[in-house]
Amino acid sequence: MSQARYNELHAGLTVHTITGETGPHAFRSLEKTMLDFKPKTILEIGFNRGSSALSFLLASEPWGAVVYSVDVRRNVQPCVDYLQELFPNRFHYIKTDSARLLEDGLFPLETVDLVFIDGNHSYEYIRKDTETAFALNARYILYDEYTHPPHMKDVRKVMKELDLVLVEDYSVTFNDKQLFQGLTERRVL
Repeated sequence: MSQARYNELHAGLTVHTITGETGPHAFRSLEKTMLDFKPKTILEIGFNRGSSALSFLLASEPWGAVVYSVDVRRNVQPCVDYLQELFPNRFHYIKTDSARLLEDGLFPLETVDLVFIDGNHSYEYIRKDTETAFALNARYILYDEYTHPPHMKDVRKVMKELDLVLVEDYSVTFNDKQLFQGLTERRVL
């Protein structure tokens, strides 16, 4: 997959850029995750305007992974429609608070291969979203905020509390800033 193709398709995400989004700078990192672990089903918590969903969908084209994105954000329907048009039957959007996803019976699967946590960055939500990943028997959990100073303390606290093991620290450099995403695996004893 080429960065140029991602950039071209990313331009179609027509909702204005939202501060802090996982955008073109993170494509290579997310692509590497996809190619290394080849998940077939992905739950993305925190859609924003769809930049990371686009990365997952493009990188997994050879095996056709299905992405389910969850967010409470309003005014993203043009981006949802765009991704559903580009990837029919491979992209699904659920407008809800991630803390209510399973309780309200809104998620159609019992298991997923990978959960990408990039929604509400409070300790309570990181913990709840991680517990949702456990409830869905996710083998891998990818935290966007693993080394982001305002949130890494809470991410690492949850990882320690729930006995998660860091599998890989995927790094990306953008505008001379080092960005990281930490992939974890639930330890099976």
